[in-house]
Amino acid sequence: MQAQEDYERRLREEMDSKSERELEIERLAELEMQLIERLKQKQMRQRKAYQQLEAVLALGSSTRKSSSKPSSPQVPPQASPPPPQEPTEEEVARAFSMYDTEASGEISTGCIDGLMRDLGVALAPSQLSQAIAQLDSRQCGKVSFGEFLLWWKG
Repeated sequence: MQAQEDYERRLREEMDSKSERELEIERLAELEMQLIERLKQKQMRQRKAYQQLEAVLALGSSTRKSSSKPSSPQVPPQASPPPPQEPTEEEVARAFSMYDTEASGEISTGCIDGLMRDLGVALAPSQLSQAIAQLDSRQCGKVSFGEFLLWWKG
């Protein structure tokens, strides 16, 4: 009789514990959904801010271009074209953000090849491996924009 009562008591305790865990899981799932929604809203605000910044930067550069007067005569057609210019920080940031789909400030090391090509630098496989080794010193498979920009300028 005592064993039966102990068994039923333990069974009730386990059922209660299970119910509590299920309620906790539901609460955590709701919290997770709220956090995901907040993250989506923040990402949307960041995208809008980035688009506004991009528009302002484009407006500023077009204003400078249109207001500047040519100071030298036209270059004759037989002159060689100027060497390609290195991308500006803004252009590097814009290219990086195209690969930063989660707006986390980091990209996967697997994106480095495409990013470099977008910036006009095609790397040989050995160069790409070396670049990734330099960029991903923590060996986490991710590269932050700050790390990339420092490496790019280096």
